[in-house]
Amino acid sequence: MNHPRRTLLLTGAGSGLGRGWSLCLANTGHPVLVTGQTIPIDGGGTAQ
Repeated sequence: MNHPRRTLLLTGAGSGLGRGWSLCLANTGHPVLVTGQTIPIDGGGTAQ
């Protein structure tokens, strides 16, 4: 089945379920706009 690409806006994508959904959808070829607020405990972090 051929599904059209959709541009998606996900809020709460800094961690947990929102982060998982955003990575999954981006890996399947959908353009994804994400927002989130995550404050790392160690002051570091990596961009993905």
